[in-house]
Amino acid sequence: MEDGQICYTIGYGNSIFNEFLNRLQDNSIKIVVDVRSYPQSQRPEYNAENLEVKLPENEIAYYHYPLLGGMGKRSYIEYMESAGFRKEFAIYYTR
Repeated sequence: MEDGQICYTIGYGNSIFNEFLNRLQDNSIKIVVDVRSYPQSQRPEYNAENLEVKLPENEIAYYHYPLLGGMGKRSYIEYMESAGFRKEFAIYYTR
C-alpha cells in the first residue's frame, strides 16, 4: 500500500469470537474492513450486525466494503496488487 499503509487479511474460520478479537488486539488492528458480498455467517457472531457492535466496543472500527472483495480466479494477494483493488481501496480509505 502507499504511504507505508499495511493491509492485512484475516479469516475467522472455526474460531470463537474472543479468539478472533484477541488476534486483532495482539496485532494492534484498529480497523476491520469486511469484504464479503453477503456479510452473514453460520456463526452469528460474525454477521455484520454483530461485528458492527462488538468490534467498536473493543475500540476497533468496522466497515463493510464488498467491492474490495472479489477474488475470482486469482489469489487474494494477487487481487490486492491489482489496479481495481487499489482504486476501490483509495475510494474507501479517503472516506
